[in-house]
Amino acid sequence: ETKCLHEIDSCMDALWPSVTKKYKDSLIKSVGDNRWQFLVQCLAQVRRSVKNAELLGTDSAEMYRQTDMAEAIEGIWEFEDHAKMIIFGHNNDINKNAFFNGWPRMGDMLKHDYKDKYYSIALEFGTGDFLALDRKMTVKPFSLNGKERNMLPGLFSMARDSLFFFDFKNAEKNPDMKKFLSSFQYLHSIQGVYCPEGFTTTNDEIWLASAFDGLLFI
Repeated sequence: ETKCLHEIDSCMDALWPSVTKKYKDSLIKSVGDNRWQFLVQCLAQVRRSVKNAELLGTDSAEMYRQTDMAEAIEGIWEFEDHAKMIIFGHNNDINKNAFFNGWPRMGDMLKHDYKDKYYSIALEFGTGDFLALDRKMTVKPFSLNGKERNMLPGLFSMARDSLFFFDFKNAEKNPDMKKFLSSFQYLHSIQGVYCPEGFTTTNDEIWLASAFDGLLFI
């Protein structure tokens, strides 16, 4: 598997200058500028995916993954002529003030590059079922019952409405909400692997106003 990844990586390294420089003009003339740009984006993503796979299991893997996602989004944004985009990701990844071993996450990179054009919405839910991998890497069903009173979802589950969204900038006009959003709260951290028996691995303590611009609770 490692040998195969290296071979693909070598092929991409050889192909990249041909597409982006040597035969750029002839390719644009043949397929058009939009299709050429799309081809460049596809090749770039393949290169990033191969690199990500090569680093899997190393200390650099997560750092590269975050950079990979940010670069992919930036490339799509350029290709789409700066059109508005909706990016779906884990709360940890879209968090605009999060770091992993000192390395900024995707949301932090995008916030740095795009300032107020990047609007991050946390997604949280109090009750419901979902599928995830357990510690043995087996897909299993899990459930949340909304009774975790020491967490933000448990608090929201007691609200009159069961579905709501609020924008932090507007919410902070209320002194009580401003104080609430400026405090640390526990949110679920539901990723590919979910271990409900380990509180620190399935929940994150987050300063809401610093991490996100809004929150959607379902």
